[in-house]
Amino acid sequence: MAYRFNKQKQPSHKRHSPYTGVRWSTEHDKWYATISEKGVTYNCGFFDDDREAAKARDKKIIAYSLNKPLQILKPVS
Repeated sequence: MAYRFNKQKQPSHKRHSPYTGVRWSTEHDKWYATISEKGVTYNCGFFDDDREAAKARDKKIIAYSLNKPLQILKPVS
């Protein structure tokens, strides 16, 4: 009996961000960012650029002192 393994599904859109928590919204044709911690999801807004969405996510991490790594903004020493 031969088994076939399904290939991993590719996104149906050409928009993929290298930043964690940043996704493309086909409904709004914009990038959006979210972050979750302890069962709470924080929405960071919609942006024209995925880097701006990642910055907004980093700002939310700093503002709420969430235990998540920053991707763009450097911690102030």
